[in-house]
Amino acid sequence: MFGSITVTMKKHGIPVKLVFVRNRNKAGEYIILLTTDCGISNREAVRLYGNRWSIEVFFRVGKSLFCLGSEFQGLSYDMAVSSNTIVFTRYILLGLPVVLC
Repeated sequence: MFGSITVTMKKHGIPVKLVFVRNRNKAGEYIILLTTDCGISNREAVRLYGNRWSIEVFFRVGKSLFCLGSEFQGLSYDMAVSSNTIVFTRYILLGLPVVLC
């Protein structure tokens, strides 16, 4: 971890914290994390980002495996929750054993 700085966004006047993390894969490069919770430590921001990243990768892989990338096009929170619920319901149903009578 390199350090952090707290700044105020010019357009909206919202204070944000920028955390600079050294990129392990490319020497001399940094990853910049942005958080609106200026009170958390740099380590906590990196930890939360790590948790969030694994969730994002899970959603991305789930959508691409089921070819659902173009099925959902919406911006509201409720639409995103509904779409993810349908995706994971399909996942659960595909995982159930089939019983033939």
